[in-house]
Amino acid sequence: MLILSIDTATPSAGVALVDEKGLRYEAVANTGYKHSRTLLDMIDVAFRQTDYVLRDVDAIGVTSGPGSFTGLRIGMASAKGLALAAEKPVIGIPTLDAMAFHIAWVPALICPILNARKGEIYGAFYQGGPGPLKRVSDYLALSPPALAETARTYMDQLDLGTISLVGDGVDEYRSQLHDLLGGAMVCPEEPWLPRASSTGHLAFRRLIQGDIDDVFSLNPIYVRQSEAENRLAKGKGAR
Repeated sequence: MLILSIDTATPSAGVALVDEKGLRYEAVANTGYKHSRTLLDMIDVAFRQTDYVLRDVDAIGVTSGPGSFTGLRIGMASAKGLALAAEKPVIGIPTLDAMAFHIAWVPALICPILNARKGEIYGAFYQGGPGPLKRVSDYLALSPPALAETARTYMDQLDLGTISLVGDGVDEYRSQLHDLLGGAMVCPEEPWLPRASSTGHLAFRRLIQGDIDDVFSLNPIYVRQSEAENRLAKGKGAR
């Protein structure tokens, strides 16, 4: 079985092909939010480089959020369009799940974080180490102090001494988070962004279990409202 996976949740766009033997192809374009101009070309190159065509694909995986609202819409619309055109199933993989998958083996509280702007972070908490990766929280949008407080609660509950942070939220809030978490915080020198290959591996696992999404009802996970929705809500409240 072959998965075409798409990631457009952040400034870095990615495309991958994954099957039962593992990763067959992956390309990343960290060129900013130009996904509407680059994504379909990246998919075309992936097929030409591997001699696959769309009809060879068994399902299409796509990062479903949180992340850039516009980026998520581009990825979701592209995945749905390809799925409908080729009559293939679509599988949405939460962005933070795909990021945590990078370091699922680490025996720590794992917390992928994305810069949500406005002084907030998108994040979720996972129990890593031996055994399957387990998400222990909802997908959240919260301030760095709130994230640190929540992290300490889960570390106490799970009896874990360290928290491993990955994502561009680390780059944005590294100093503040270090002040809040101290020696319990472990993170790479470079931020780890979502990878289409991780989305593909997780989508493959769901496909072999028969766990697919409805192409018409699958929607992005935004976690919080967009600016347009906030302005609309304020306008209604002022009437």
